[in-house]
Amino acid sequence: MKKNLHSTKLLASLTAVTVATAAIAPVAGASFTDIKGHTYEKAILALQKDGLIAGYPNNTYKPNKKLSRSDVVLLLGRYMVSLGYEIPSDYKSVMRFSDLSPKSNETLLQYAALVKDHGVFVGSNNKLMPQNDMLREHMALVLVRAFSVIDDFDYMSHTEDEIFLHEYIDIDNASPQGQRAINVLDFYNISVSNYFYPKSATTRGQFAGFLYGMINIESPVRNNEKNTIESVHVVSADRLTVTMKDGSEHHIVLDEPLEENIATPLTLTINGIKHETTVTYVVPDLKVVDIENINGGQFVIHFNQEVDLQTTYKPTDLDKILKLTSLDYNHSVSFKKGELSADKRSFKVTIGSSNALNKRYRIAINGVHAENGKALPAYEDIVYFTEDKVAPTTTWTEIFDGTKCKVIFSEPINYTYGALQFKLANGATVTGVTYTYEQNATEILFDLKNARSSSGILPDGAEVTVTFGTVTDINGNISKPNPLKAELYKGIQDGIPPTVQSITQLGAKTFKLSFSENMAPIRSYDLSIRSSNKNYYVEEIERLEDDPSSFIVTVDDYLQGNVEIATNTNRTVSDVSGETAKFSKYHNFKYDTSAATIEKTEVIREDNQEYLYVTWNRPVIVGNKASVTLRGKYEVDGVQYSISESESARVEQVAGEENVVRVLLREALYGFDRKNGQYDVNLAFSNVFNEYNKPVNNGSVSFKRNGDHNYNTEKLQLLSVQTSRTTNAITDSNRILLNFNHNVNRALATNLENYNLQGYTIERARVYEANPKQVELIIKEGTILSQTEAYLSVWDLKAENSSEEMENYYELVFLNENVKPTLINREVSGPRELTLTFSEAISNVADNSFIVKNSSGNIVSATTANHSEDKTKVVITLATDIMRYQEFSISLKPNSWIKDLYGNSSDAFIAGPITVYAGGFIPQY
Repeated sequence: MKKNLHSTKLLASLTAVTVATAAIAPVAGASFTDIKGHTYEKAILALQKDGLIAGYPNNTYKPNKKLSRSDVVLLLGRYMVSLGYEIPSDYKSVMRFSDLSPKSNETLLQYAALVKDHGVFVGSNNKLMPQNDMLREHMALVLVRAFSVIDDFDYMSHTEDEIFLHEYIDIDNASPQGQRAINVLDFYNISVSNYFYPKSATTRGQFAGFLYGMINIESPVRNNEKNTIESVHVVSADRLTVTMKDGSEHHIVLDEPLEENIATPLTLTINGIKHETTVTYVVPDLKVVDIENINGGQFVIHFNQEVDLQTTYKPTDLDKILKLTSLDYNHSVSFKKGELSADKRSFKVTIGSSNALNKRYRIAINGVHAENGKALPAYEDIVYFTEDKVAPTTTWTEIFDGTKCKVIFSEPINYTYGALQFKLANGATVTGVTYTYEQNATEILFDLKNARSSSGILPDGAEVTVTFGTVTDINGNISKPNPLKAELYKGIQDGIPPTVQSITQLGAKTFKLSFSENMAPIRSYDLSIRSSNKNYYVEEIERLEDDPSSFIVTVDDYLQGNVEIATNTNRTVSDVSGETAKFSKYHNFKYDTSAATIEKTEVIREDNQEYLYVTWNRPVIVGNKASVTLRGKYEVDGVQYSISESESARVEQVAGEENVVRVLLREALYGFDRKNGQYDVNLAFSNVFNEYNKPVNNGSVSFKRNGDHNYNTEKLQLLSVQTSRTTNAITDSNRILLNFNHNVNRALATNLENYNLQGYTIERARVYEANPKQVELIIKEGTILSQTEAYLSVWDLKAENSSEEMENYYELVFLNENVKPTLINREVSGPRELTLTFSEAISNVADNSFIVKNSSGNIVSATTANHSEDKTKVVITLATDIMRYQEFSISLKPNSWIKDLYGNSSDAFIAGPITVYAGGFIPQY
């Protein structure tokens, strides 16, 4: 149903604003003599009372007089200036419309530039057509655009997401964009009628009615007081009570529960408006949140708040607070060291035992306190550690002395096979490097003090590559890659510790931190970044390859005002020689919410298709359903054509380029796409924002369209799915055949990431040359234990040379079991009879399936058949009696198979010798 929205209160910012038409300068009056009983009498009087409109010298308003397009430009322009919008300084030197010139009316030029630059009034084929009547659909469009700009709210998109009764039965007479604007007026009950008459001219009375209606709608952004959060009460980990400034309460259930005692930024949507806030779920009691085994040699205890523990613990100290006992292997676990995280909420323990962590353990924790003094109640629990199957690797090299380096591993190292090798970049062997290593070590310390090559002692600044032998972790996983390599550095100590040279803001959440000399790597927990009211979490630190003295630092929230950047408590930074330093610097970060503007564009061909790459002057964020439309002109073979407005085209972020987006030209130019066309257009973006969530500026660009190569718009459709259960044409239960309407793109069709069979593993996908419309999927053998059904998902496939993705496919498919029958028994079962017993019923035994040989290797005449009652058995009948102590070997004939009822073939080709003993037929197996 359509909402009924009513308000008698005008926006305060709109009072005392006088607007006028261009034709005759109206004047204010106590009342108008020609509006009594008029449809828009109430609107006209209300707008007059607040100084928004005026009448004519004879005290009339002339509500039925038509408005021209220039009238509307002047009305909206004056209105926007009254709200603080500035006239563009280049209004006279740069014409926004092709049918205006520097000699046009001065005021019209000013307001035309203003409304055009803000996307309110865009014209037709870049023409204003000032004397033409303002059609009602165009009036709706400019009003909705104007208030979308003023309120910074996308009314058209908002209305499209709402369900309401559409009352205008002639809306199809309007353009697509006009229909979207008319729907906004319809949704807010601004005009109550069954007909809108989109192609009719707009009168002064109608304009007053629609303007009054737009001013008074209760949109989600209108009442700032009403839509401002007063307070947030955390009820539980996933429930909040939000109180607004108007006193209304809103109960919110979070998608993800809050972590205890952590200030968590949230985006809450209330009454259609997004609000940014930060909440903390305060739990004063100290608790263990989780115990996580990160690998076979380490586990982490996560607490719900900061704990009062030492930064590092030795084994003897750890034994006082921690005990871990295996329940499955009946042994206690010794410890090597304990490490407290920088945020003091996690404690990592490295074990000293030779047995990898696996399965069930009893853990006991005692004597731990929170920083607030609360003691952890005596803690005991059963934890389950999964088997570590992840290969170890190196993570970084830490330089802490002029000649000493630590190579840090991703997990404890159990053993290294083979000697370590040391070489310079030119391949020369280095000797004299000393190092220490212990079992379950997470690091190896190297000293290059006496390192030398054939040229003598290594000079300061030398870089040495160490190649390890085969490295394994405590669980026996071999390093990846194998062998591992790491870089060691012999530093140059100049006696001067590094200092911060500069801090440069790069974006809303990023800055460049530069030092006085080349630096060793810095980790996120080395830095503390905070302002007077916020602690920032460091998400990433990247050292620049071309400038090892500088780092790009990314934090979790907007940088604003005076922010301290310093080394964290008990942490230092180091130059490449190992000289350490602590620092504290303040930087005033600019909270720059100015909209991003287009810096450059270029046409780039990818996958035989051309894209328009748009580079902005600052990072941008591509939101959900981001799109672009374009207006302007293009020229082909010397002939010019106009583009009134294109269809919406998708906008994609370019991977790794936060300032760059791209648009598929074939999609953006739909209906206006000409090979070798030269385009001069204005790009209007939707759902593309700067880092502060402010929409980007539209912009005019020029580019040449060369054309796409070898593509089509065929859309792939999955017509049928065949399995051994649905067709006799498939005899292998491991196979699934997908039949499509077009030849498939082989690269996509053979990518296993584009398929999922619920509960099962797809091992291979292939396309045969003979039938490129078909894809064969191979299921992992032995995983389907019975006849079953499973959901098959297929996505992201395309037809060959097509740019159109298929619709996601998700359907139930029917499968036969794919377990091979196995031979479980063989015996002499009669005077001339041998019996083979399989794990399941056998279906295809032929009379001559087997070759039977005696102990001399001679073939014995025999016939074969299924057992008359037990289909799991195969009976082999020999032509002569079996003598005592005879041996027989049984094998399948070439090209013969033993299959179960579902076509799965057995691997049991040879049944092996069978010996007959005196006193009866006694099997030996």
